[in-house]
Amino acid sequence: PRSISSDDDNEFLPMNSEINVPTPHREESPSYWRMRCLMGFPQVAALLIAGVMMGYSLSELGSISATSDSAALRNGNTYHGWGNYGTKEEGSPTTAIAKRSPKDGPGIAWLMSFPNSGTSYTLRFVRDATGSRAGSNYGEEGLYNGVSRPIFEDSPQGPFWIGIEKSLKDTTSGYILTKTHCGMRCGQCSADVYTETPHMFHHRCLSGNRVYEDDKGEIAHGETEYDVELVDKIVHIFRDPFDNAVARFHLNNKRSKKRDSGKDTDVVRESTKEGFLEYCKQTDEKFRQEDEESRFMEDNIYAKIKDVPCYKDFLRYVLWHNAAFTTAMNMEVPVLILHYENYDTKFNETTTELLEFLEQDMTGEIPEFITGKKYRSYFTDKQVQIVASVMEELAYVKTWSQVKHYFV
Repeated sequence: PRSISSDDDNEFLPMNSEINVPTPHREESPSYWRMRCLMGFPQVAALLIAGVMMGYSLSELGSISATSDSAALRNGNTYHGWGNYGTKEEGSPTTAIAKRSPKDGPGIAWLMSFPNSGTSYTLRFVRDATGSRAGSNYGEEGLYNGVSRPIFEDSPQGPFWIGIEKSLKDTTSGYILTKTHCGMRCGQCSADVYTETPHMFHHRCLSGNRVYEDDKGEIAHGETEYDVELVDKIVHIFRDPFDNAVARFHLNNKRSKKRDSGKDTDVVRESTKEGFLEYCKQTDEKFRQEDEESRFMEDNIYAKIKDVPCYKDFLRYVLWHNAAFTTAMNMEVPVLILHYENYDTKFNETTTELLEFLEQDMTGEIPEFITGKKYRSYFTDKQVQIVASVMEELAYVKTWSQVKHYFV
């Protein structure tokens, strides 16, 4: 079997295909929606209002999560996004999810992941194990005859097929695992930029990019956003936040080597503890003043975490997962929670659960999972305790229930 390192989160890099596939229907490029976090007074007011609304919604999430017999939870790690949140009529069933009829064609199941959480291996596993292609919001990652290929002909804005090997076939039933990183994930930015309302985050979950042929027959690149009604399920994946932070450093190093721009953000460092700490010092200092002055950085939180290497990655991590739970609740779809480390400790159980959720059969080769390095030693015990304290304070109850074991 082919092996994939757990630190390899390059996803699917753009490439040209030699496969002769039918050219998908294309239409003239529209004016794409572009997200910008412009923090004037209207945006601040919107965030404050959204915070109040989110607090109400997540107080419900908290009370549900604290109840072990909650009807919102199904078998093990699977639950309904709408559960007992009061969005369905009383008495609506919460324990049975009907299988998708083959005559309906394939549906979309998001692989909702904070970057470097195991996206690559999860997509690769499903693709190789089923012999079928996966999907992505980011059409530039897999090109067919030089352009992105939409999964649905009547949705040129995505999502798109990835996995161009001739041995793979298009998924025709069940659910297509489709990558989205949503929002709130920039690596080189301050709190004013990565802070987003639930509405903004949700839209970015539906957004991506594509390569297409414009009305002049020339190759063009554009941003995309598709209809939320295309999404039927969600796979929400978690990874140890310390391993995630260091994996993001490794990915930044790979990208810096490729860009070779000479900018201070593209300095290539040794993939060691010393290189990681040097990288964190540079990025932390670059945005420290902006974070100190940001209206979105709580003083007590900043005072606690400011000396932890790459402290912003831990803040983005917990806020991202909070927003992911809110999005699932608002979308009212079934959700499967995966923990990346379970590929190492509970491989058969985890992969079986994933394929059953996607309603896919195992017919192909299983890619070997190679356990990656653990990076807790890059942080002091005191720094680990600080991250735990800050995350517990910021996390929704449902988020904390999924990450607290990383601090035991």
